[in-house]
Amino acid sequence: MNLALNKKILESDIWKRPENATDGNSNGNYSYTETPCPNYFTLDLEQVVELTTIRFLLYDRDVRSYKYRLLTSTDLYTWMVHSDAMGNSWQNFEFSQKIQARYVRLHCLWNSSNGSFHIGEIEVYKDNITISPKETVYVINNLTTTYEISDGLSISRKLQPLVNTIKQIPNKFSGLNKEYFSSISAELEKGIYDIEKIEKGMESIRRQIIEPVKQELNVSNNIGKWSIWLGLIGGIVGIFSLLNSIFKWIE
Repeated sequence: MNLALNKKILESDIWKRPENATDGNSNGNYSYTETPCPNYFTLDLEQVVELTTIRFLLYDRDVRSYKYRLLTSTDLYTWMVHSDAMGNSWQNFEFSQKIQARYVRLHCLWNSSNGSFHIGEIEVYKDNITISPKETVYVINNLTTTYEISDGLSISRKLQPLVNTIKQIPNKFSGLNKEYFSSISAELEKGIYDIEKIEKGMESIRRQIIEPVKQELNVSNNIGKWSIWLGLIGGIVGIFSLLNSIFKWIE
């Protein structure tokens, strides 16, 4: 039985047609949900369950690829990081031993075709299921799982509810200056927009600089240390270039 069927997506307000991801229908041209990336997609299973299989469908009408991270949590704070990968179509994950989770999260990072992330369906099962031989299955070794401690939400995402609350104050209390609160809300939203640009820039640094350097370090024992230094030099140049573009966004 698919435990994700008709379950809630916590960030449903920033996804178009979020119900498409848990309606059990993975067919059709309009069965995808989407949002600008980077962003989060968190499935709430409503209670802690033991599970063995997680699978989700990324847009597969062309040859584009998506970069994402897969995490699970029992409390929405301590996260098990299972995968940092790239792909399209069905992404199938089986765990070497059952794990306990209530929340399944995709950290939606990047799309090679455009600036949005597209999910057709997400499914969660207590046991292994039969998967088409054409699809790749990734087996996750529980012993090598890493952890992250935080709610995982961006600063801009955390601030938006505050802005929404301020907007509603004049509607709840008569006699207040609506223009004043509207002005405050507009200034805060502008600030959130600037913060979001910084966060996207930092995510670009992680994806384009930090990860390639880590990969270079991992293979250095086989190809020598010169390539490490070349990679680090290129990474430093790239960091300064990205930081420069970030501050241009803010100006």
